[in-house]
Amino acid sequence: MCNNFLRFLNRLLSIFLDWLTPCRQKPTGIVGEAEEALREWKQARIALDYADKEMIDYAVHNLNAKEKRFTGLLLKAREAGLTAWEIEGYTNNEQVTP
Repeated sequence: MCNNFLRFLNRLLSIFLDWLTPCRQKPTGIVGEAEEALREWKQARIALDYADKEMIDYAVHNLNAKEKRFTGLLLKAREAGLTAWEIEGYTNNEQVTP
């Protein structure tokens, strides 16, 4: 019963978050995967807050798995040379001066 309720809450939260940003196109590739992983990690943290005694082990395991997936995707993105933003005329080895 609790497991179904948590799935329902996760799905409801997912629909709500998608509704908040209807005009924004979802990125593809590793950036899209990382955003999805971050959203799932946030949902897992919320689910942990509301987990009862029977579901606490599942909630902790789920939270750890979502965190590992997100951090793994960040490492993969770093290896691919992706950054948070692009600065014109700047490469990763140069210092940025104002």
